[in-house]
Amino acid sequence: SMLNAKRQPLELLATAGGPDAGYAALQYGADAVYAGLKQYSARADAINFSLDELDDFVGYAHALPDPRRVYLTLNTLVYDPEMPDIIDALAAARDIGVDAVIIQDIGLADVARRLFPDLRLHASTQLAVHNIAGVRTLEMFGFKRATLARELTLHEIRGIAASAPIEIETFVHGALCYSYSGLCLYSALLRDRSGNRGACAYCCRDSFSRPSQPDALPFSMKDAAFDDHIDDLLQAGVTSLKIEGRKKSALYVAAVVNYYRRLLDGGLTPAAAAALKSDIRSIFIRPQTDLFSTQRRNDQVGESRIAVHRGEAI
Repeated sequence: SMLNAKRQPLELLATAGGPDAGYAALQYGADAVYAGLKQYSARADAINFSLDELDDFVGYAHALPDPRRVYLTLNTLVYDPEMPDIIDALAAARDIGVDAVIIQDIGLADVARRLFPDLRLHASTQLAVHNIAGVRTLEMFGFKRATLARELTLHEIRGIAASAPIEIETFVHGALCYSYSGLCLYSALLRDRSGNRGACAYCCRDSFSRPSQPDALPFSMKDAAFDDHIDDLLQAGVTSLKIEGRKKSALYVAAVVNYYRRLLDGGLTPAAAAALKSDIRSIFIRPQTDLFSTQRRNDQVGESRIAVHRGEAI
């Protein structure tokens, strides 16, 4: 199965903060879409899906001439009193026929594996797995795919994918966390809203004053974009490229999926690529970075002046 996994074409995995974004992703060529329910997702304040909407969406995705996959995100830490409700959500996910469930909580993964052995488990990037030992541990817990930490170099991703016993998913586009994804406690400490409970207040986007620099944004990250490294990722042996953004509009999702779909399919001229990127920038753009993809010491990953969408120059 390892050899087959390596030979499969790379999966383009799109974000869907709600049904509109989900259908847009499919329309523009996503191979798979990940979606959250109204509760228990790391983007609790996205629109998200009701169970009925998820049922309709999965039915539609599976009925397409070229069937697509739908993954349900239950990627927050779970308290004991919530376990009965989240088990109900897992049962509903199984009945609806989602292709996998994305999980952060190790206890929930164990419960899911025992109660719903046919539900496929994917490990959330919130687990901050950044080495082969972590991937092997996830396999032991019953995960079939690991979403690697965003902070890895292409060289490290290639090394992990080469000997990974399960599928490897990695980010290709979207917002970055100032801290290691899944380990930031800033919002929880400052606003009593935990990123690990889907309620991050994005304090890293706030302005802070210090004598040398009044009203700067010392913690605001640029967005990740690895479009220049598509060939490297194709050769690295990863299974899936993930687009981040469950709080983004359907229009944004359509434009970003369209761009990466055409990049992956090949034959995109530089002029056509530039036009597609311009479309994305007119909808939503922060300055972009390829983070640590080529070197660990990249000090150009933050943007100290503006944290919000800045548009496309006319």
